[in-house]
Amino acid sequence: MLGPSTEAMSTDEALERYREVFERIPVGIYRTTPAGRFLHANPELVTLLGYDSYEELAAVNTKDLYVDRQDRVAWRDTMERDGVITDHDTRKLRRDGTMVWLRDNARCVRDDGGKVLYYEGAVVDVTEAHRMADQLVHSERLASLGVLAAGIAHEINNPLAYVVTNLGFATEELHQCLGAGAQQDLSEALTEVAQALAEAADGAERVRGIVKQLSSFARDKDDSAAFSNMGDVVESAVRMVQNELRHKATLHLDVAALPPVVGNPTKLVQVFVNLLVNAAQAFADQPVEHNEVRIVGRLGDGETVIIDVSDTAGGIAPDTLTRIFDPFFTTKARMGTGLGLAITQSTVSAAGGSIDVHSELGKGTTFSVTLPVSQSVEAPAPSQRHHSSIPAAPRQSVLIVDDEQLIGRSLRRTLRPDYDVTVVTSARQAVATIESGAWFDAIICDVMMPEMSGTELHRWLLEAHPKQASRLAFITGGAFGGQAADYLQQQDRRTLSKPISNQEIRALLLDITSGDR
Repeated sequence: MLGPSTEAMSTDEALERYREVFERIPVGIYRTTPAGRFLHANPELVTLLGYDSYEELAAVNTKDLYVDRQDRVAWRDTMERDGVITDHDTRKLRRDGTMVWLRDNARCVRDDGGKVLYYEGAVVDVTEAHRMADQLVHSERLASLGVLAAGIAHEINNPLAYVVTNLGFATEELHQCLGAGAQQDLSEALTEVAQALAEAADGAERVRGIVKQLSSFARDKDDSAAFSNMGDVVESAVRMVQNELRHKATLHLDVAALPPVVGNPTKLVQVFVNLLVNAAQAFADQPVEHNEVRIVGRLGDGETVIIDVSDTAGGIAPDTLTRIFDPFFTTKARMGTGLGLAITQSTVSAAGGSIDVHSELGKGTTFSVTLPVSQSVEAPAPSQRHHSSIPAAPRQSVLIVDDEQLIGRSLRRTLRPDYDVTVVTSARQAVATIESGAWFDAIICDVMMPEMSGTELHRWLLEAHPKQASRLAFITGGAFGGQAADYLQQQDRRTLSKPISNQEIRALLLDITSGDR
């Protein structure tokens, strides 16, 4: 028979073994109060969050660890409703400001009266899994662009055709007018030149819009927008696939007057690009006059929006229908990655929505995308397609830094009526100009330049002339990544993408200099 001392020893041994497991297990373990104060955290969790000791971590409230406030609200709501959290992935801030994805499994512990005593759970680092998933999404975007490349080139070449023609006409007419003599009445000729230039500007704006959509669609950086206007999303998707679709089917579109939904607009554009490309490819060699694709938006239960994408193609066989959302499953051996619909389903689910499919052989297929209506007051209103007038800023000094001489020259022409404009073609020339004592109310700088980049110029300004550094904004053609992209994101500098409209550059300068008035 065991005596008291033996029982005590046995309990101590059990506690010691538990302590060893708690401290050595490669899983982060925690216990927190309802107010977000740590009661316990093992060394693995301390390491995962980048702290040197439990005492340092315990001084932080759990709500301050969340990258996204909505994640914290969702965690708390689920815990209060269900009492448990299962495989909940969320982004947390490490001590050094970097981000880590943690997969959380937790439970709520209450007293006999139902009052929450504490939360306890375990987390593992799934950052690498999310990185690989992002790479797959990016690969699928690039695959989609490959499918659409010919159509995109067609859409760009159409406006470029009349841009080039009109600019050629305007140039010839102006030369003739200048050589005709001052006595000749030039009003009619100049009126036609002005019309040609206006049409050329319209075509250039169309090209600019297409390139902007391509840049947004192809980039692997998430713009983190939480809300989307479905009319804009569907319109962007249609523009990207219209040349792929127009030769195969008639498109009918009705997505007007829908409330904003929860979801990242770039990712949602990819959802509908995938569905529309699938619809176009489903028609194969069917006669065009009998083919239809319909995109119809409707309200669901009052808290959801449903977008139906339907086609009148041959439909999907039942055995295939059960597998279409499986990763790497494809019926398009030559041009399919098998990721399109899997990513589509994942994107919709991540936004809190769902996607369903109904298909009958010989009759067609309908994909129904259901998304939650945004309840936030921050949700954007439907876009207004008009050009507003922006007042010119008072005359101030502007430095343009761009290695492309024609860009600097065109910006000087545009801004000269309202600003004193200095143009240099390298960052080193900008350094020399500023070191000579020149002061600029605004500095517009290209990102990528030989010898010294725009980001390197900004770093120099931060050290040598911090007041001038605060006046700098970037312009970019978008062909950069790596350290330059990370630097721009960290510095949160104002940035415009080329080509830049006159209205945009004036608005940018007004924003930079608005504190001077």
